[in-house]
Amino acid sequence: TGPLDVGRFRIAWQAVLDRHEALRTSFHWRELSRPARVVYEQLDVPFSVHDTEEATANDTVATLQQEHQAALMQVDQVPLLRLS
Repeated sequence: TGPLDVGRFRIAWQAVLDRHEALRTSFHWRELSRPARVVYEQLDVPFSVHDTEEATANDTVATLQQEHQAALMQVDQVPLLRLS
């Protein structure tokens, strides 16, 4: 219990990204004769923090929904995860 330690949370997710190559993988097929898989050695975890103290729950959910719609997952872009 208690407040979230954002720094440790981010470090933990970076460790997950570092450990699992599937999350550092992109897939490419456009203008190629055969599909290709690219595994990146190192990527920074995409991470955003939202100050929700002054926003209502509905405003916070609406903002997160807008961000999600704007950044729908594309398998040709890495990493294959987002954290907010």
